[in-house]
Amino acid sequence: MIGRYGGGPVSITVHGVAAHSGSAPEKGRSAVLEAAHKIVKLEAANDIPRGKLINCGAVEGGIGENTIPDYCKIRIGIRYRNQAIGDEIFALLRQVTEECTVEGTSAELDTSRVMACMETTDGVLKLYDHVAKTGEALGLGKPRGIQVGGLSDAGITVGLGIPTLCGMGVRGAGSHTDQEYAQVESLYERCLLAAAAVRRL
Repeated sequence: MIGRYGGGPVSITVHGVAAHSGSAPEKGRSAVLEAAHKIVKLEAANDIPRGKLINCGAVEGGIGENTIPDYCKIRIGIRYRNQAIGDEIFALLRQVTEECTVEGTSAELDTSRVMACMETTDGVLKLYDHVAKTGEALGLGKPRGIQVGGLSDAGITVGLGIPTLCGMGVRGAGSHTDQEYAQVESLYERCLLAAAAVRRL
């Protein structure tokens, strides 16, 4: 891979005021209702062709149908093709967190588990060209240079200015499913390619 999206799990925790929904509804401030407003705003910002992905994938809140909920957490998966798009998403997350539609509610944002994107820099392309030519010289063919949506530590090294390629390990498919598999016989050619590419530097 010559590029990977950045992103990861983030969350918005909404706080409201609990009250009995039958005998004192006017005293309640629904955290779940506020979370619903936030989810609609976030999901509306998706732009798949640009690589701007926001998925409100899980919601936790409330204790029962007779209680106005004072707590709700939105678990969100974000992905972005480059850091500029990532900055757009973070700005939106902060805005949506701070602006509350339901009076008397508040919210807090957690982005502590986000990983940087692996951008396709000139250094990455130069390294890919070197590895591709090595593969052809060995008779292994030219490896495809692709960008994918999965996260990787390669985003850290590329962000530090270190040219990096990702996904040079064993061939396979079906990642994170019960159909996932690896082609054991591909280990030899991948090791050969990596060793030869280093030697030819």
